[in-house]
Amino acid sequence: MKRIRLLIGVVFLFASCGDDQENAFPVESINQNGTRLVRLVSHNDDYPNAIYTMRYYYLGNMLYKFTGNDGNSSNDLTLIYTYSGNRIAKIESFNYNNSKMRETLFTYNGAGDLIHETRYELADTEFSYTWNSSNILTRQAYFVDDDNQTHYGNKQRFAFNNNEVVNKWSEVDNIARDSVHETITYDAHNSPMKNVPGYDKVVYFHPWREFFYFGNQQNVLTSSSVIYYNGNQSIQNMVFAYTYNSFGYPMSCRLQFVSNDTGEIVDTPYRMEYYYE
Repeated sequence: MKRIRLLIGVVFLFASCGDDQENAFPVESINQNGTRLVRLVSHNDDYPNAIYTMRYYYLGNMLYKFTGNDGNSSNDLTLIYTYSGNRIAKIESFNYNNSKMRETLFTYNGAGDLIHETRYELADTEFSYTWNSSNILTRQAYFVDDDNQTHYGNKQRFAFNNNEVVNKWSEVDNIARDSVHETITYDAHNSPMKNVPGYDKVVYFHPWREFFYFGNQQNVLTSSSVIYYNGNQSIQNMVFAYTYNSFGYPMSCRLQFVSNDTGEIVDTPYRMEYYYE
């Protein structure tokens, strides 16, 4: 179990927050048999009060605001989306007192492909996006210092099939020996974000990716990662076990892992509930 703490922490980052709160954020009863996601609730069953509630707000079909709360107002997060046509051009992140923490700008080419990202926060970072003829996208982080020198950081490569990422390679600080190779499979059902304009272009590069483990059209079913660090190799195999509503959208998801020792699929305490309108 200890081996998968890092990955679980990324997928359900705030599920363990708020466990010391006297009054967890109330989970209201909203119709789970809809098609437009309005609320996503993360639970950690080891800590029943550890509830993180995410809300989605729309103008028409366009997502314009996201809020996250664990019952403690000092942990509030708000994301504001700005569109250019049907493309998400900017995501701004604000904390509980409405101070901006991060601003992310996305640039597209004439075909609508994402080609550049600028992320403004404590340390400004640029990301270039380059496609090759094999439908593999390379995302390179870099920054330019005060002397106009370019410094390169982490590199990621994404292999697509049917508009979904099926393989991802990540190198830490451009060092191949410290890397992650992730293979992803999907279900045959509907992603809660499939009808949100522009979301398919940024879903894998979202500045708060830890909140969103959606695919473009479908839902992530398995994630198998081979991790290389300081010459050592480890393997993490995750399973996302869903129930679905009558429209084929998720109602619940339990995070599981595959034991490297026995091959057994084991439940974790982390689960999600989906609410629609």
